[in-house]
Amino acid sequence: MEEEVSNVGNLRAKVNLLEKEKRSLENKIVDLRVQVASTEITNTDSDNFVKELKDEKDQLEGQVNFLNTVIVDMQRKNDELKTRIEIFELGNVSDDTKANMNGMSPNGRYVVAPRLYCDICDCFDAHDTEDCPKQASSDSPPPSQHHGERGSTRPYCDTCEVFGHETGECNDDETF
Repeated sequence: MEEEVSNVGNLRAKVNLLEKEKRSLENKIVDLRVQVASTEITNTDSDNFVKELKDEKDQLEGQVNFLNTVIVDMQRKNDELKTRIEIFELGNVSDDTKANMNGMSPNGRYVVAPRLYCDICDCFDAHDTEDCPKQASSDSPPPSQHHGERGSTRPYCDTCEVFGHETGECNDDETF
């Protein structure tokens, strides 16, 4: 419940911040409208200036509309969290209600749990990247089993890409 209360506080702060930004953008739109109305169209330079002002006005109005949708969404989430807090504060919440609130969103849709995914192995549902066994292995690779002298060359086969015999000694009938 405390987590929900802190979420509500965070959402309120975000809503207030967005509303302040909305008001400043609306004030800027009003200033731009005043500038557009006060300028006289005398030559092509002023035509370009007016066009730029109109484009900026349209852009700012688009930002205001976007912020309005964000504010509405944040207020909806805030209201949902308030209702959940009120339900929990009543104290007599049945197990069925808790189960519904855990598995469903307040609007009735099921909330899908995120799937585990490992970035290292590129596999789903096996383990998370943090739990990857490849990442956890701090063992160094096994040492070389070749106990020859340094500087000497080992026989290597270019056909089967194996040490131990030369390319001319390789059996070409085998498939690698």
